This record gives sequence, C-alpha cells and structure tokens, in this order.
Amino acid sequence: MLGAAAAHADLFYSFETGLEGFTKGSVSATGPASQGSASLKAGATVGGWQWTIQKDFNGPGEQAEISSLAGLGTNAVLKFDIIVDHATSFPAGSNTWYQVNLAANSPGTLGWSQIADIFAPDGWHDQTSSGALTKTFTYSFPQLGWEPNEGWYQLHVGANSDASVPVGFYLDNVRLTIIPEPTVTGLALLGGLIVLLRRRS
Repeated sequence: MLGAAAAHADLFYSFETGLEGFTKGSVSATGPASQGSASLKAGATVGGWQWTIQKDFNGPGEQAEISSLAGLGTNAVLKFDIIVDHATSFPAGSNTWYQVNLAANSPGTLGWSQIADIFAPDGWHDQTSSGALTKTFTYSFPQLGWEPNEGWYQLHVGANSDASVPVGFYLDNVRLTIIPEPTVTGLALLGGLIVLLRRRS
C-alpha cells in the first residue's frame, strides 16, 4: 500500500489562483471576512433548491487521476470545507432555514449520488449569530459513487432554503486524496519510534 500511495498525487483546489475549473460560482479573494483567504462563493441570488457550484474535472490529467484513485476504494476520499458566514451569507434580519447539498456524478452504475443537508442537522440560521462557521467534510469515493474507468466525473454543491432567502455559502480546500490504511500509519509510527530509540542509545 505504501507503493500505491506514493503513485498518486493529490488533486487540491484552494482557489488562490482563480476558479481552477469550477463553474457556477465566483472566487472571493478574501473569502468571508473572518477567514482572510480565497474561497469559492456559491452563486445563488434567490432562494429555493439550486446547484450553485460545479466541477467537471476536465483539466489536464484530472479524470485519469480520479479514475486511478477510485481503484483504491474507501482509501480514496474527497475532503472539503463549507463556510457559512452569518454576517454576510444571509440578508440582514433573516431568521430562516437552509441546507447545503452535495452530489457526485459519473456514467457508472451509481450515476448521480446525492447527499442532502450535509452542513447542519437542523439547518437553521439565526441572524443574531456572528462570525463564520466552517465545517470540514470527508467522503470516500464509494460514497460518491465514483468507480474506476467510468470516463468522466463531476462534483456539484448546492443549497436549499426559503424561496425568499438565498444561501451565500463558501467552498474551500477541496482535496481528492488517499487516507492511509491503519497498518501503513502504524508502520510509519513504529519507524519513527525506532529512530528515536536509536538516537537515545
């Protein structure tokens, strides 16, 4: 597994250099006021159900790398941050509900795989809250329905809310990567311990 892990490179998107192939959103150079770094802001201008961010992974080597990672099963994961800034994400004075939703798409047997309401169990926004709330999510490729050699892969992030209130969330630090197996992590820790013991003796 060590060799397999070394053969794969992360696909990482921080939006510091622009959209990086994402569509239906806009880059915010500073992100939410309390974050201070670039992130991708959802393009919703009205409320209701809508998919506001899309990534087709059609940059050089992206599809091939995802297909290769998919061969690792549950060791291949998608990680990302969702940021909701209570100071700017919603119109002033709004006390309302919202959802943030994720969907992965491919032409394989699982096709469109949707995971609803990933952000908050209650999905409630209280205008009296302040500051940004950031949550990090991790989903394995099997959860996304991504399998090897499917030909193309897509990612969609969207929202649902009261029709009169758009949800202005942010997406950041999108990474497709490998989570090492416990045995690999254990071997690495054991190796480090041996080095420390040798230095002491």
